[in-house]
Amino acid sequence: MAGGGLGFAAGDRFEFSASAYGSTRKVRDANGDVDHGEPTFAGRGKIRLHDFAGGKASIGVHTALLESQRLRVDVQDDVLRAWDIALPLEFYPLGGSFPDHRLGLYVAPRFVFQTLDDRLRGVSTTGTMAGGLLGLTARWRYVALSGELNIAKTPTMSYVGTTFPGGWLALPMAGVSVIIPLGN
Repeated sequence: MAGGGLGFAAGDRFEFSASAYGSTRKVRDANGDVDHGEPTFAGRGKIRLHDFAGGKASIGVHTALLESQRLRVDVQDDVLRAWDIALPLEFYPLGGSFPDHRLGLYVAPRFVFQTLDDRLRGVSTTGTMAGGLLGLTARWRYVALSGELNIAKTPTMSYVGTTFPGGWLALPMAGVSVIIPLGN
């Protein structure tokens, strides 16, 4: 997957980002046309609700909305929508909130609610996944790095006469952000 996004943060308390990305694989359909992958759009938000332990820890809420579409003429027309919520407990091993430098570690339970609409067959299915995440954030001046490992338990699902077994997923994620300060 590759793509980009734009985000906004205020006072190290609130953050929102929107992004678009797609698969980098190229697949030829029955007509020989190249499909460059599934377009995906996502919005993410997080709020730090409360600091404690002298500013060395905080609790917050992370949410995300995602929509992805897979369209292959006369073969497939699917839309996947997912919404998730996590309640992270974040630790700052170097001390409290630093305006220019920061290191944070967080752990959280996470729940994902999803809907898959097969518009070609007129079939919809929903599912809920429970799991957790472990993350690391670092900021140095105008660059922020993030890494996250999501673990989720997928349910067993039946779809158009086929049963797909449930199981555990491990989904890593990494990101780099450039910070443009707009105020003090």
